[in-house]
Amino acid sequence: MSAVLPGPGGPGPASPWSAITRASLADRVPLAGLLRVSTEDLQNPRASVLRQVGNCTRALPAGWYIVGWFIDVESGRMELEERGGGTGHLGLDLPVERDGGLPDLLAEAKSPAARFAAVICENTERLARYTYFNTKVEYELAKHGIELFASDEPIDPDGKRAAKVLVRRIKQAVGEWTAINTFELAWDGLKTHTESGYNIGRAPYGYRSKTVQEGGKNKSVLIKDPKRGPVVTQMFRWRIEERLNYRQIASRLNEDLIRYPAPTPARKETALGEWTWAVVRNILKNPKYTGYMVWNRTTTRTGATVHRKRRHRNNRIDQWVWSPQPTHEPLVSLADYHTAAQISDEQRGHRADHEPNSHPDTIHTYALRGYVRHDCGHRMVGTTRADRTYYGCRGPKDGRGKPKLPDHPPSIYIREDILLPAVQAVIAERVFGPQRRTYLAAQHDNAPQQAAQAHTEAITATRAALDDITARQDSIATELEETPATDRAWRTKLRERFNALETQRIDTAAKLTQLHAAQPQHPTQDPALLDAMPHLDQHHLAGMPTELQRRLYDALNLTITVPNPGQAHITITLAAHSPNQAHALTTANREHPQTTTGATVRTTTDIAVAQKRKRLRTATNGRGPKLANCLSPRLSRRPRRGRR
Repeated sequence: MSAVLPGPGGPGPASPWSAITRASLADRVPLAGLLRVSTEDLQNPRASVLRQVGNCTRALPAGWYIVGWFIDVESGRMELEERGGGTGHLGLDLPVERDGGLPDLLAEAKSPAARFAAVICENTERLARYTYFNTKVEYELAKHGIELFASDEPIDPDGKRAAKVLVRRIKQAVGEWTAINTFELAWDGLKTHTESGYNIGRAPYGYRSKTVQEGGKNKSVLIKDPKRGPVVTQMFRWRIEERLNYRQIASRLNEDLIRYPAPTPARKETALGEWTWAVVRNILKNPKYTGYMVWNRTTTRTGATVHRKRRHRNNRIDQWVWSPQPTHEPLVSLADYHTAAQISDEQRGHRADHEPNSHPDTIHTYALRGYVRHDCGHRMVGTTRADRTYYGCRGPKDGRGKPKLPDHPPSIYIREDILLPAVQAVIAERVFGPQRRTYLAAQHDNAPQQAAQAHTEAITATRAALDDITARQDSIATELEETPATDRAWRTKLRERFNALETQRIDTAAKLTQLHAAQPQHPTQDPALLDAMPHLDQHHLAGMPTELQRRLYDALNLTITVPNPGQAHITITLAAHSPNQAHALTTANREHPQTTTGATVRTTTDIAVAQKRKRLRTATNGRGPKLANCLSPRLSRRPRRGRR
């Protein structure tokens, strides 16, 4: 190209873009070819690359040539930072040599020694399925004077771009709409597939896949595996009746791998040949064992895009897709599945074994660890202050460490030296005592009235709490209106408090709706379970080793709820396994008695004080006799900090 001398005359530049593009007025323009194809699961990658190379080459003006090809073989919905790092191109017989992927192209474009002055693709909507990614690629290239051309658009580096950008954005919007619409149609298809009872993926342990024909296509349904199906049922039984944790269940299964064959993973070379706690957990959390077909329990998406490393995360339960009716033989009832799930929630973060903590700094074993919960639902944690043991709760916290419940007290404590004897007295009197049938009969007669009264009181208390939250929100709103706009710190604090109350208001309103919809129920009791329990007095119960006591509490399904520092609700539920376990534990205690000290006498005094102030409270459950007491002495004091 001949040199141009400065001076008047001449038409001047055709557009304001001529001075900022490397391809302007050049006789020979080197370009980079940018291609993207999906994986071979969705199309023929080699045929697509051949088509794109031909279209890009034919669209080049005279003197323009391609110096390198940057090819991605992956989804167009992937994040730009993750593009180009896959291995989909390795097994392909590409018609051109690959110089890298999209990140390599953008990296070379930043260099002054870049081999190309422009980039060409078949069409911009193929580069990525979302307009944001397309425009971002254009922007990153334009920062370095490199323009992006497409084979289906006019190529004029010196011309005006307004009309071209308008057409390009319309095409990109249509391409994005097509991608999203296809995704939604596929979602609807999978949802219908699930609701029709067809399985997606591998058959879970305990089932086999059976291929059926529908509309000329193969579908998969689940049928029970006669050898492995009973194993799943047994696992749920251990979980519900004996409240075993995942590791304990895996240990039992590994004791007899012939009777309980271990599952085989999809990649057989990774098989361990034994049960692990993670496999047990996945089975106990799988709702397909209820006979319903369920889909969308997990996802690898974090939004509209996809990622190369597909990390599965759990969806919320309300996002699961269930078939409206059972579609295959159940291995466990829906009620038992919910019971097992509830046990999982209760045991989360709780060490299930009953032996003392193996940590070298452990100086105390908490006899009621894991059994005591505050009314907010959180487990109360054991602590020792000034030679006294307490169980305390500070309330649930959000991700930033702030309280989720604004009305929750900063801390609530209850003393073990009063609570533990009271628990032992209730068990000795109402489970192992000679008058246990009398207590059960009285509880059974009063249960309907007490349940109705408790239900009414719960509705009244919840409605009052909702009114109180609304009144405080109104007060905050009034104060916010009167606060000057310049006082930003105080206004921000008021908004945060209002938002916290709004979260609490929504939860309380939902609870009130559930209370109105629910009706108090009084399931039938089974006195035979109570008759089958052994006889044991309070003295021997208090003298049992802590480990045996805790196993006994598990057999009795003991739960202790502390609504306030002055009350504790003690609930015992007998299940089918409870009598046998209780007999075994009491027999073990007689064979290995524990030598008691003067501390038992002091504890007995505390029991007597607590028993004078206790009153009967009824609670029922469908699994068997459920005994409850509400203790209302001063059961707690805030622990004073002192020397250990």
